[in-house]
Amino acid sequence: LAGDVAPNLDAPPTSPIKFPVPPMQAALEVTSSTAIPVEDFRRHFQAEKRRVQKEYHEKSLNLATSIDNAKKQFRSLKAQLEKSGGRLTYISGGGCCSRSMKVRFRDQDGKWQEKNSDYNGTVQLPAGARDISVTFAVVLG
Repeated sequence: LAGDVAPNLDAPPTSPIKFPVPPMQAALEVTSSTAIPVEDFRRHFQAEKRRVQKEYHEKSLNLATSIDNAKKQFRSLKAQLEKSGGRLTYISGGGCCSRSMKVRFRDQDGKWQEKNSDYNGTVQLPAGARDISVTFAVVLG
């Protein structure tokens, strides 16, 4: 401004110097009826961080254990199925047409096999059957 004198920077200040309040401290003072010292806040934050990390670690271990148990159960069921074989059954929706089911698969030795459904629309599969394909035939009449 015109006519203003430049301040003497070497002279001691005539009023206390005010620094802006750091955002973290300002937020604490605004949201709390009593200001929380920054060190207390840091300690609380570190304790909460450790608690969350511990909880995350425990839940991760529980999940890993559950996955391992599910894998074991799957392997057990798969082994039971491989030993006992299986059955495919065609369930007719009714009507006057004759239907049949043809199942093609590889046996335990890797040889291709074919089986046609019986009068109940069922095909028994041997233990170890794999690469299974199913086709259906309808005969009018």
